[in-house]
Amino acid sequence: ANVLNELCADYTTLTTSSGSLSDGSGASAYANQMFCVWIIDPASSSSVQLTFTAFETEAGFDIVRLFDCDGPGNCDALAVLSGNEGSGQTYVANKGQMRVEFSTDASTTNAGFAAAWTSEDCSDCTQDCGAGEYLQTGCGCRCVVCSSTCPGGQY
Repeated sequence: ANVLNELCADYTTLTTSSGSLSDGSGASAYANQMFCVWIIDPASSSSVQLTFTAFETEAGFDIVRLFDCDGPGNCDALAVLSGNEGSGQTYVANKGQMRVEFSTDASTTNAGFAAAWTSEDCSDCTQDCGAGEYLQTGCGCRCVVCSSTCPGGQY
């Protein structure tokens, strides 16, 4: 039977533009049979960047999964991490939301993980482009030279 974990909420939505999250164990090891989900969904965000500041789980069995999402159930896998694979690594979700899942098996625990996120609002991309260029929107918006004609006749 699954044990209700007391270290992290089963499902947590985080809406601030930046912040931190962890397995909740602090200086102790995380618990067995955990399943936790965090949805990092900052308002007006176009991009979420997550950097692991600590990462130590049971390799192959206690897994952190990252997804790039633009709504519930509409996600692409970014990474599947265990052991110390996430340590110091940064992952970027460009659809506006990042889903973080942490699942543990029935034996062997470790120190766990901690991470910090930032977000970027790229939807307000406004810039004047020169003749023969169009505005490429999204994160990193910039003026792009048209190869033959500009998309939608834009200049």
